[in-house]
Amino acid sequence: MIKKSSLLAFSLLLTLTFTLTATELKQAEVVGVIDGESIEVRLEGGPTKVRYIGIDTPETQGEVEPYGEKATEYNKALVKDKIVWLEIGEEARDKYGRLLAYVYLDPAKESMVNAILVAQGYAETLHIPPNSKYKEVFSELESTARELGLGQWESSSPGRRTQETEGQPCTCKEDLDCSDFDTQQEAQKCFEYCQEELDKRDVHSLDRNKDGVACESLPSKPDKKKEETVETEQEPATSESSKTPEQESETNFRNTSWGMSREEVINREGEPSDRTEKTIVYKETVAGIDATLGYQFVEGKLASSGYVFQSTYINLNNHIDDYKKINKLLIDKYGEPVLNEEVWKNDLFRGSSEDYGSAISMGHLIYRTKWKMEETEVWHILSGEAYEITHAIRYQGLEFKEMQEEEKKTEDKSKL
Repeated sequence: MIKKSSLLAFSLLLTLTFTLTATELKQAEVVGVIDGESIEVRLEGGPTKVRYIGIDTPETQGEVEPYGEKATEYNKALVKDKIVWLEIGEEARDKYGRLLAYVYLDPAKESMVNAILVAQGYAETLHIPPNSKYKEVFSELESTARELGLGQWESSSPGRRTQETEGQPCTCKEDLDCSDFDTQQEAQKCFEYCQEELDKRDVHSLDRNKDGVACESLPSKPDKKKEETVETEQEPATSESSKTPEQESETNFRNTSWGMSREEVINREGEPSDRTEKTIVYKETVAGIDATLGYQFVEGKLASSGYVFQSTYINLNNHIDDYKKINKLLIDKYGEPVLNEEVWKNDLFRGSSEDYGSAISMGHLIYRTKWKMEETEVWHILSGEAYEITHAIRYQGLEFKEMQEEEKKTEDKSKL
């Protein structure tokens, strides 16, 4: 088994929303891998050769092309001896009699092998009408794979150049975020430098709101004169970290307590950015990460709250970095959790840590941590589905947990 390289291009698979029509999927067992673009499967009628639609990998027979063997090995890592599902093309067979298909690793059509090979740089697009259902998607995936220098495109990518020579403000490799800079000015220099080097791409996602200003949550360069006098001129401000135990016990989450009315929460938190009958919402930044802060009410009383983080990354493993950073802060505040685990629902990428972000985006892996206090239950979760990753913290008032669950059941029944 090869060691699968990082699936950086899978962020583009957020655009890969396959049309779930009444198209029949044929289940098959893979009995052989021929090369990077074709396999042999066992169907009801016996062994059948299958050619992946819409892609072309380097040759491994006759005039062997560079990267052909690697594409074949990667294809083996994905499908060898596995059950797959075939979506047959509009034109069902090629001139060699091979079955033409989009091949999926799951019946829900969430993990298409054709797309994975292009996104990873092992294949390029090859569109032969009338089989052009995912033509635009494959083209976008190939474009991103080329930009990132993945697979066979490694030597041609501007984004793969090493940029750590003296005099440069930072590296433009995809391994930095706002927490790597001490000041906003440092982050801004890196942001502008990499934009110029990489054709206006914000490779580190430093400018989340797209206003041209990087890492706005970071402090500016300190004024040394003010720095020398600030300790003697200012009284320490009361913050969450400096509250006395008596002050802390008065609240359950931020400045609020379970059972508060909407008006009481708004008086504590200010005017929300959005609201519904049962929810009020704010925009917030936590540990340098943009987030949506929500408060949920049941029968007019505050029952739960939480954050949904809004990060978007090319390297999906950056979501795991965010999760670990936030988890450390939660452990510092609440102590050791009662639950802290990785849950694997599909072992395709298990053991290949550089692919864990992709595993999360496919719903194969979940990170979750839980704390339980006298009045509050806290869940910190990193999960995904259909190539979208959700990073959230949920604070549940235990007194209102059953009420909220019953209200949800009633709402669900009313929709049936």
